[in-house]
Amino acid sequence: MPSMFDAVTRQRFRRRIDKLTPQSERRWGTMSSQKMVCHLGDQLRLALGELDARAMPGPMRYAPMRWIAIYVIRWPHGFKGPPEAFTTQAGEWVRDVSALNSLLEQFAGRSHQRDWPEHPVFGRMSGPLWAHLTCKHFDHHLRQFGV
Repeated sequence: MPSMFDAVTRQRFRRRIDKLTPQSERRWGTMSSQKMVCHLGDQLRLALGELDARAMPGPMRYAPMRWIAIYVIRWPHGFKGPPEAFTTQAGEWVRDVSALNSLLEQFAGRSHQRDWPEHPVFGRMSGPLWAHLTCKHFDHHLRQFGV
């Protein structure tokens, strides 16, 4: 499983992000490509502790289910994430993509951090687990837009 703490992995994701445009067509869901870019940024803000999120009860908060969700299964289309992960309003495309890339580097810069915020769906997580989850989340949404 790739990790967003790895520079080569981040570069691969940045190349995929660079293929997006505001006109990129989604294959499923309702988000525009610009809203999706902001959503990925909000997920990083959750990981960085910049956004507070209310815990969502459910089985994913337990280690075995969390592990399966992050490492094994492909996420279904239409899964609803925490509302706080949809906080940032889309603005200017270049600015939003630049903000996402900046947040990605901030996240990677904390690879040695010991304590991480709880994920609203998955509960208590380590930095490496956040890094794997972030890859899975980014891949899910970039596939949504065919990149």
